[in-house]
Amino acid sequence: MILDIRELSSVADFFVIISANSDRHVKALVNEIDVQMKSRGETPLRKELDDDHNWCIIDYGCVIVHVFHFKTREFYKLENLWGDADRIEI
Repeated sequence: MILDIRELSSVADFFVIISANSDRHVKALVNEIDVQMKSRGETPLRKELDDDHNWCIIDYGCVIVHVFHFKTREFYKLENLWGDADRIEI
């Protein structure tokens, strides 16, 4: 899911929220995002991955990517915190 937060926050323009099925899946998705973004000349301003690989946040400036284990995503319900944001389903 992509949240368009341009009208709601100065932190970023978009949040990309991705669910993974396991901690290994989180790690694999994060690695693939790194590869794909680097191939486009983009490097993150900051990246944080928790020790258990339940979530990762990657800040590209205008776009912030959140990769969650599905149980962690359910717990935090980030998209509900930004309920006023336009949602772009992917």
